[in-house]
Amino acid sequence: MLRQGVIRRRPDEIEALLFEQGIEFTLIHTRPVYTCREAASARQVPLHNELKTLLVVYQDTLALLNLPGDRRIDRKLVQLALPAREFRLANISEMAALQLTRGIISPLSLIGCRSLVDAEVLDLEWITTNAGSLTLGIKIGVESFFKMCSLEITRLSTALEA
Repeated sequence: MLRQGVIRRRPDEIEALLFEQGIEFTLIHTRPVYTCREAASARQVPLHNELKTLLVVYQDTLALLNLPGDRRIDRKLVQLALPAREFRLANISEMAALQLTRGIISPLSLIGCRSLVDAEVLDLEWITTNAGSLTLGIKIGVESFFKMCSLEITRLSTALEA
């Protein structure tokens, strides 16, 4: 089992923590969304500002890979950043053990594992991501996002092919 102290925050816990820290944010209610492309469309934001978060397994450890929604992971860059020769997306049973499903993985909602963020995010003023729910998103300034989450900045991605 890969749990290793990983904790999932509920949406109400995320909201309370943001208020407690005095962080400015906007909650965005939408229909259920499962992908960052669906989320960006439902939240009416550019795909580049919608954070894509992937839960990966490497060396029997979990990590979050965070990148703009219009980019894709570059396997070689991720191998260097972890560092690990092999990594893979967490499977359904590994996500279920953490009470996760596709569409609710976010560095705000999952704590206790490494969280790497693509340096591309530094160029943004704000991002949107889910708030631990398929129907609740959050818009937050990038500076505030970095204050709220323990993130390792690195290069993880390349542009999606057209």
